[in-house]
Amino acid sequence: MLITEHTLTGSTAEDLLEFVGSWEGLDIRECLQLVYDNRMPLEF
Repeated sequence: MLITEHTLTGSTAEDLLEFVGSWEGLDIRECLQLVYDNRMPLEF
């Protein structure tokens, strides 16, 4: 079994590209709607 440890050490595009995989942006509207549908309202 191969175990890889992922740590976010920065917020550069290069750091984040490791997690992107083969996404090409064709589903951006669907992904954005998923975010809107699942976000929680902020409470202060």
